[in-house]
Amino acid sequence: MRWLFALSMSLLIVNGLIGQEIKSAKESRKEVSRKKKEERLAKIENEYKLTEKLLTSRKFVLEAQHLSNNRGGQIPVSANLNFIFIDSIHAIIQVGSPERVGANGVGGVTAEGRISNWKFAKDDKRKIFNLYMTVQTNFGIYDITMMVDNSGNADASLTGLRAGRLTFTGDIVAREDSFIFKGQSH
Repeated sequence: MRWLFALSMSLLIVNGLIGQEIKSAKESRKEVSRKKKEERLAKIENEYKLTEKLLTSRKFVLEAQHLSNNRGGQIPVSANLNFIFIDSIHAIIQVGSPERVGANGVGGVTAEGRISNWKFAKDDKRKIFNLYMTVQTNFGIYDITMMVDNSGNADASLTGLRAGRLTFTGDIVAREDSFIFKGQSH
């Protein structure tokens, strides 16, 4: 009978220790999860501040990986030939293709002009930026509406005096970090 009592007590003690280990493991997982969340939020905040600094400097390039029209058709493009270049009050809008020869020498069109009507807004809660500008080029007047997320991913809609819209989807990079190839503008 004593051995049965000793065995039951041993099982109760072991069961209590196992329960404490499980509770401790759950708390450790919660702590790791909390730290990962804090690190992720800190990274987002840091990216947001860097992107804001880049956009407010007005010296950046939107290098497009995709172009889409107002019907939703989307095509992948070369980022070094398809871009929107911003330098203070000067802008270059270019579309191009490495397979064709166009008016600009890189299979498309290059429009240069002066920026007016610059509007910049940020949403600290959603960590996004909205830009609006009008560019007066040698080909006409274009309105550019750009939405940029905290990490510099952007969509820029280009509209002109004619019907239609062209959307550039890509990344915002510092002018000095860009590898764009500008064609000839007329």
